Amino acid sequence: MKLKDILIEARLYSLNIKEVLEKFLSFENRTMVLFDTETTGLEANISYIQLTHIAAMAFDGSTFKELGEYSKKINLGDQTKRAIKDPESSEYKQLAKHRERHFKKYNKQDLHPSDALKMTGYEGGNAQRVDEKQGLIEFEQFVNSYPNVVLIAHNATFDMKTIQARRRFHKLPPMKRVPVLDTVKIARFFFIPALLSVQGNIEAERILAGLLAKTKYKSYSSSLGNLAKVFEIKIDGWHDAKEDVKMLMGVLQKMIIFLKQNASVDIKDQQATAAKRFRNMK
Repeated sequence: MKLKDILIEARLYSLNIKEVLEKFLSFENRTMVLFDTETTGLEANISYIQLTHIAAMAFDGSTFKELGEYSKKINLGDQTKRAIKDPESSEYKQLAKHRERHFKKYNKQDLHPSDALKMTGYEGGNAQRVDEKQGLIEFEQFVNSYPNVVLIAHNATFDMKTIQARRRFHKLPPMKRVPVLDTVKIARFFFIPALLSVQGNIEAERILAGLLAKTKYKSYSSSLGNLAKVFEIKIDGWHDAKEDVKMLMGVLQKMIIFLKQNASVDIKDQQATAAKRFRNMK
């Protein structure tokens, strides 16, 4: 599995709604494996930035019937523990230097691993716990237990980079290649442009009002939490990997329904605006 298999920006600009529905959002005779990861940070190539939760749910792509689930929290490794609690350790000092560089570059503090653990409710819930290497092996076994799989995640680039980086850390080979769908790209380059392109649609106007970012620039959020909120999808806790997977399934279904209902809408202009904004964010 390589990142080039992910539905990426470069492959979107020439597609209209009908084409994306046919090429990427038709799951007949496939197994949809929706997944999410939680971590102690964003740079998984650093020893103390590790997975803290892996969750996945498998669905029959023809019926959307749930087939099975996987959810394991990950024990903190020795490097992570030292980075958080041992001021004399090299990991603790490396983390301090990293956060200092981040602040100088972005003028804001990077999230500390201990804060990430609190935000994701690491100590709560009843998910079983395993060491990171075992969790990675079990997740791969879960994916490989189903036929004709497409992996689906919101911001899949991050999740896949993290999984592959942590597999390298534990000297595991790359996962078997399967297609990967990134739903944040569906939201950013199809769903929101469709909302903006339809005329006189009261429901579209309601959703756009809920997604409008509170900044001086008129932009719309494609975050999973905000999409779930406007779709009125109830969950037990955001930033818990298993709950995020449930939320993602609801959001994906709602986006597909809207896109099917408005498949003939021309979104080229709004797509171009979204693409330009996205390039400027990089």
